[in-house]
Amino acid sequence: MNKDLFAWVSVDSPQPSKVWQAWSPMERGAAIRKCMDSDHRYAEALTLVEARADGQVILNLHAGVEVSARCDLLLDFEELLKEKVDPANTVWLEPIGDKSTLRRLRGIEVRQ
Repeated sequence: MNKDLFAWVSVDSPQPSKVWQAWSPMERGAAIRKCMDSDHRYAEALTLVEARADGQVILNLHAGVEVSARCDLLLDFEELLKEKVDPANTVWLEPIGDKSTLRRLRGIEVRQ
């Protein structure tokens, strides 16, 4: 096996800048909302839940977004955040509970 094949695995993740960390949650949210408002795709599909000092951006995805479009939408938005706000920003979706009535009826519990 080629030793260089997995060399990228040992690369450290970018750390949030001092500016990002010094911002209040409202200032971080304002910077993210500005990026959302820059493209109607983001403004219509995403809602900001939380912008953490460690660079994690928690979003809620609206129900109307097609499954086939979600991945590209989220990756494009994360790339925009990294370019315009802070290179350490990572996009996460807000965890939601299991909505399947059939699983609940059968007594199956999905833990988060």
